[in-house]
Amino acid sequence: MPSARSIAIRHFHTYFVKPRLSATIPVAKQRKSLNTLSKIVIMPRNSHFQSVMLGNIKASWVSAATVFDDAAILYLHGGAYAIGSPHTHRALTSYLSKTSGTKVLAIDYRLAPEYPYPAAVEDSVAAYKWLLDSGYQPDKIVIAGDSAGGGLSLATVVALRDSGISLPQAVVCFSPWADLEGTGQSFTTKVHVDPVLTPDWLQFMAKLYAGNTDLQLPRISPLYADFHGFPPVLIQVGSEEILLSDSQRLAERMKTSGVKCELEVLDDMYHTWSSLPGMIPEANQAMQRAGVFIRKRIGKI
Repeated sequence: MPSARSIAIRHFHTYFVKPRLSATIPVAKQRKSLNTLSKIVIMPRNSHFQSVMLGNIKASWVSAATVFDDAAILYLHGGAYAIGSPHTHRALTSYLSKTSGTKVLAIDYRLAPEYPYPAAVEDSVAAYKWLLDSGYQPDKIVIAGDSAGGGLSLATVVALRDSGISLPQAVVCFSPWADLEGTGQSFTTKVHVDPVLTPDWLQFMAKLYAGNTDLQLPRISPLYADFHGFPPVLIQVGSEEILLSDSQRLAERMKTSGVKCELEVLDDMYHTWSSLPGMIPEANQAMQRAGVFIRKRIGKI
């Protein structure tokens, strides 16, 4: 059974958030709405944020309490490639830092429609290279992201592998958007229970991001990627979101390719519920599990 807080947040999403994510609303206004909503967060104590420039890319180091000096999480925020920023996801990244004991580098990658594909992938690859150049070893780096950021995390690993660059130790995806064509079964079967996303909005955002580029390109829709050589992956997804099939199919394809993939499907949960730590217990638990996964992968347990 979902917690009472989770049920309350579901209603808030249904009647306040979902109407503001629409193909009929200008992207600038959607960005403003998300920025406003992101003020309603609960931060862990001792959260620390430090702005940094990675060449031309704005970013923020996020840390909560004590962190390992030699490890880092490269975090790619969600927002359908057109909205969102490290600031809108500061609660998630600070809790992820707390539970993993690891610094988080959250980047402000370029957004569509001003900067369509491949800008986001290019910025993510550049940020990863920046970490390597700064002395971080690949076996102490994890790439993580939620929604579009989850898909972008996988697309970034595809780009790194294809370029012959040493891969991160692991990838963590929260409710990843991995199929911009929207061909998954849940894209239709879950449409009436998902309190956040609609197919029309995602299709609109996919067009803004990809334009006329083939949506099956692995760096746009990593569902269609060859996963051979990938590091271990953790995927967390809710049972009541239209992107459920994206996660299920990703896990199947990864396991077929010999990739260690842990798929967690939480009953009665909705899109990116894990972005609400401090507000609902289910998100706290998701962050704890993600933190344990990360610490194991970077050799801190």
